[in-house]
Amino acid sequence: MKTSLFKNSNINPIDHNKKMIHVKENNNNNIESVLDKIFNSIGNPYNIKVLLRTNNINKETYIVFRNKNYITTLDNELIPIKDITYLEIK
Repeated sequence: MKTSLFKNSNINPIDHNKKMIHVKENNNNNIESVLDKIFNSIGNPYNIKVLLRTNNINKETYIVFRNKNYITTLDNELIPIKDITYLEIK
């Protein structure tokens, strides 16, 4: 009779397959259309909560002012529109 060792396969499972993550970016047309919805709505723009993502920022905030190149949040942050990767109305 041959002796064999048994190892529990649930102990330290290692996945050696490399996983790839594809990030879907919003183009500027989508961001501009969301900004147009915010500022062309009936109410005040600072009453509309948005989810804002850039390379450095990921937070929910309110947008107060917008010009051609920048937006200003309620926290008095000046964010360039070209740096925004995702913008969603909450």
